[in-house]
Amino acid sequence: FGERPNSGRFAVSAGGGTPTAQALRWAGQRIWERKEHRKIVFTLTDGQPDSFTDTKVMAELLRENGIETYAIGIGAGTGGFCEQIFGKEHSQEITKIEDLADAMFATLTGIMRKSA
Repeated sequence: FGERPNSGRFAVSAGGGTPTAQALRWAGQRIWERKEHRKIVFTLTDGQPDSFTDTKVMAELLRENGIETYAIGIGAGTGGFCEQIFGKEHSQEITKIEDLADAMFATLTGIMRKSA
């Protein structure tokens, strides 16, 4: 929020699992403090969560507290678990990173139309 991106703040490495529940918790805590009327957490992932159950519980907790959740799975096979966690209408799968911009635009357009 108002900060320039700084890739040095992220220690990105592959390790056999994606800590999606922890990421959702962190995002929820950060966005909860915001004054905006509408709060949205948008998840992009190329892997399965390291804990499916914890991730589903966290996504439900965010929604119960008025934070909308959406996801795009990047890569074949990611859409199934995204759909199970975030819901069919709140998730989609792309197979090529080149499709990400179009998928994000389509998702955000749908989100904005819902609020109109």
